Amino acid sequence: MLLALLLLLVAAMLGAAGALVIVLNNNDDDKDEDSGAPVTLEPVESPGASPFVTGSAVTTIPLSSAAVDAADAITADLEVDDETGGRVAAGTEPGLYGGTMDEQSCDPFDLADFLETEPEKAAAWAGVLGVDVAGIRAYIENLTPVLLTADTWVTNHGFEEGQAAPFQSVLQAGTAVLIDEHGVPRVRCFCGNPLTEPETDDYTLESTEGEAWDDYEPDGVRLVEGSDETLETLTLLDAETGDQFDRGLGPGQTGAVQATLRWTGSADMDLHVIDANGDEIYFAASTSESGGELDLDKIPGCGGTDLGPHTENIFWEDEAPPGEYTVWVLDYSSCGESTEFSLQVVVGGTTVVSETETLSTDYTEGTRYTFDVY
Repeated sequence: MLLALLLLLVAAMLGAAGALVIVLNNNDDDKDEDSGAPVTLEPVESPGASPFVTGSAVTTIPLSSAAVDAADAITADLEVDDETGGRVAAGTEPGLYGGTMDEQSCDPFDLADFLETEPEKAAAWAGVLGVDVAGIRAYIENLTPVLLTADTWVTNHGFEEGQAAPFQSVLQAGTAVLIDEHGVPRVRCFCGNPLTEPETDDYTLESTEGEAWDDYEPDGVRLVEGSDETLETLTLLDAETGDQFDRGLGPGQTGAVQATLRWTGSADMDLHVIDANGDEIYFAASTSESGGELDLDKIPGCGGTDLGPHTENIFWEDEAPPGEYTVWVLDYSSCGESTEFSLQVVVGGTTVVSETETLSTDYTEGTRYTFDVY
């Protein structure tokens, strides 16, 4: 009898221990689930599993070894995020992105055209970035095409079952993106996916899915944060030389000379440039024999809903005749309001004019600025 009781007591103790082990294991499983899904690695050439756009055309601009070395030096100086192991960067950091002075990495207007034919995708896309569907084109037209010069963590959004599906991803260096005026990536060009800032809670770069590229290193990944500062011009790394150069904001072309006008509101502001030959480039004469071209001409319309920011842009792609140039802004139609604008001129990758003015009367001309091209 005593032996039977002892056996029952041992069995009960073993059962309790087994129950304790089960409870502990379940807690571990819950902890694993709470840690979140792994970060998805996305190579340059992959559109991802659920792209908004299929077959989007981008210009492949490889990063030279000199550009990679320059980008690595910038990354090494960035603060390390203890939670994820990545490097935290403000979007306004000089040299954070790359490109060339004579080639665009992608065409934002193609994306706007596509979304206007796909209302379901347009609604999902706009919802991610907090814009009205009717304002998609205006939003896209004020983003700037650049190249990522380092692997970059973003909150990506695919299109699944009629909705935008967010996921954390690292885009490989060399990926073409569109950034906003605070330097934050907003669109991946190849697939049209909308992007927002990374959400790093419970994620680590040591846990990834997808095939890593040869030079992927978690401590080389950048996490770009927005700031209150608004960029006037971008300082990019030349994808070929690794040198830094300036370019105006927006989707306008850059080159040997780039003049860029930006403003917000209903007023119709016009950009004018007189080249070294005395030819004037503006809305009524959008090209010149010297190669100058007005490639962006914006007319918001008084009382309209598109309040900008708006961009007008005049550029010389390859060569501009040497000599003195003049640039100014005309308030063609003020819409009864005072309008502040910014004017930037970049010559050979160096900003030579950067001014802010306010105009408030129809046909009022701003200050004329001169600059030299050698």
